[in-house]
Amino acid sequence: MPLRRLPSLSALRAFEAAARLGSFKAAAQDLNVTPGAISQHIRALEEDLGVSLFRREARAVTLTKDGQMLYPDLTESFLRMQRAVDRVSVKGKRRLTINSSAPLITKFLLPRLPRFSNVHPDIEISIETEYELNPLETNGPDVAIRLTCSPPGHVHVRKLFDELMLPVASPALIERLALNSPSDMLTAPLLNDTSMTLFEGAPGWADWFSAAGLAVPDLSAGMQFERRAADYVVDIAISGTGVMLGRSSMCQAALSAGLLVCPFGPVLRTDISLYLLCRHEMKTQPHVRFFMEWLQQEAALVTTLNALHSAA
Repeated sequence: MPLRRLPSLSALRAFEAAARLGSFKAAAQDLNVTPGAISQHIRALEEDLGVSLFRREARAVTLTKDGQMLYPDLTESFLRMQRAVDRVSVKGKRRLTINSSAPLITKFLLPRLPRFSNVHPDIEISIETEYELNPLETNGPDVAIRLTCSPPGHVHVRKLFDELMLPVASPALIERLALNSPSDMLTAPLLNDTSMTLFEGAPGWADWFSAAGLAVPDLSAGMQFERRAADYVVDIAISGTGVMLGRSSMCQAALSAGLLVCPFGPVLRTDISLYLLCRHEMKTQPHVRFFMEWLQQEAALVTTLNALHSAA
């Protein structure tokens, strides 16, 4: 059966980049065109489809309902085309070196990485863990995953999602302690992850109780986890020992698996985001591009879950 006429491929590509990056300017940089060209392509696509795809706001653009319907399938279609072309044009295995902190590797990346390997068995993975935000050197890792308030400006940057803080606990603990409302947290055992104090102004339990309109209890009595133990506190929360004020980057895999539950809000926003970085000359390398596009798709699921928790 013949295919129905599709809109311009350039227009669809412009839309996908703008939807993925949340900015016409960022999409222009990603596709090496001018912001005016992105705007013109998207306007032509909207006229062709007869719908509005973006809400134009002062400093950003957000997808309309029609845009949200178009974006996921279109992104997957482009990824499939990229995989098909690169499988023909690239021969042999490639090794991808990924650098991040140990907590982000264990709680954010590793639960998801098998899905990447299933799709790209020809890409071999090497993982490095570091706590310092060292620059990406020429002989260093291919990509880095960083949680920061301000990513470095000398490398190619893709924002994955904004970090949120939300109360999480094992389903068994929630049932045993009958945690049905924020006030029930006043007597619940709390797990204190102090790693977020690395970021100035990052919220903690005191901020959560204040946002809930409650008096702040004695926080010194809870189990304390220091900077290099941020991944352990997730495991302790899963075990049912206490309630954690969890970071979305660290907890969403466990939330999706049902190992942890967010019983209620409030959910706290931060000025911190998770970013994916690589050197500018590496962003067009197939194995790097595959990984970056795949991880942004994974991050989009986290953004969706964050929105659901924030609205609850």
